[in-house]
Amino acid sequence: MQTVRIIFGVWGKMLSAVKKKVVLYCLKKENVIEKTREENYKLKQFIDGIETVNASFKESTDEEMMRLNAEITERDSYINRLQKANTSYEDAMSKEEQNYIDDILKMKIALTEANKEVIKWKNRCTEQKSRLKDLTDEINENRAKQEDLVTISRNMIHTMKILENNLRDQINRT
Repeated sequence: MQTVRIIFGVWGKMLSAVKKKVVLYCLKKENVIEKTREENYKLKQFIDGIETVNASFKESTDEEMMRLNAEITERDSYINRLQKANTSYEDAMSKEEQNYIDDILKMKIALTEANKEVIKWKNRCTEQKSRLKDLTDEINENRAKQEDLVTISRNMIHTMKILENNLRDQINRT
């Protein structure tokens, strides 16, 4: 019984840990969605800015065109870095999800093994109960036999006393 309590206690702790990981994962996912929205808003503003720059680009001088080209290149580089970071983060989240799934499968296997152990112990307990019942029956039979032997012994002692008294009486008469 103690083993069962320990097994279910460990199982409960494992489930609690998985629950915490899932909650953290959901919170991280919501945070990523919010950050992505912010980045999308910034990118939209950036694209709007580029369109504005392109409109004024046509009207500006060659010098202005070179400066704007440099700024656009810098912003493109920034966008590429953001996209790479976003892709890396999504890959990391996919790996983390797979790790959670693997952990859950490992816990399921451990629980199955624990259940097998519980069943094995339950069967042993059933066997021991049966053996205990057989021994109890045998003890009760032996007690009954012992009581019979005690009764027979008392009767024999009583009979011997009677015979002894009879023998004394005969000796005294002769």
